[in-house]
Amino acid sequence: GNKMNFYDLTKKQLEEYFTLQGENSAKAEILFKAVYRNKKNIREITELSQRTRDKILKDFSFSLPRVITMRDGGDTAKALVELSDGSRVETVLMRHSFGAGICVSTQVGCAMSCAFCQSGKLKKRRNLTVGEMVSQVMVMSKENEINHISVMGIGEPLDNFDNVKAFLEIVSSPYGFAFGGRHITVSTCGIVPMIRRLAEINCGFNLAVSLHAPNDEIRSRLMPVNRRWGIDELIS
Repeated sequence: GNKMNFYDLTKKQLEEYFTLQGENSAKAEILFKAVYRNKKNIREITELSQRTRDKILKDFSFSLPRVITMRDGGDTAKALVELSDGSRVETVLMRHSFGAGICVSTQVGCAMSCAFCQSGKLKKRRNLTVGEMVSQVMVMSKENEINHISVMGIGEPLDNFDNVKAFLEIVSSPYGFAFGGRHITVSTCGIVPMIRRLAEINCGFNLAVSLHAPNDEIRSRLMPVNRRWGIDELIS
């Protein structure tokens, strides 16, 4: 049958999987840590029995998207990755003196049409799955020590709220990538009701709002989203 993509699951969902198998849900913690923290191959996780490891490999896919091109210019490295349906997204690594940050894309294209942004010209085709966002981090962290995640590549993160929320749970989980909240930034063009819902996610990350204009009139010209939620509402 169809395998589940491992990178789609939060630790809580993985616990549910083990419980349904009649297994101890604490195995989720071991598996999460092995894959995300210690970058282990499933076969190497000796804390789990051979039988459990076989079952995991039978039920889950751990394959990562194909990197089509990797352009490394020293300060920045851009990877173009191909997803399972042939769609392509870009992931960018930025190296600073204090470490490296990664820009994660959340959609194939974007529906927001902000004038200053390249993504807006691409028209939104679909939301990325949780696993497609997580695997961008997996691909980039293979050869780079990453210490900051910005959810601000292609797409408007809050337009893909539920998946972005699960992605943040995985990257901030102490058993997952264990990024502290202040090492995570979510960038939005200002979808106000969703900003309020972001408060549900309790990992204390940074929120960056693209204002790009001193007043509503200009902002509405540049950013159609402003016609719906103006600056006053945004900053309240």
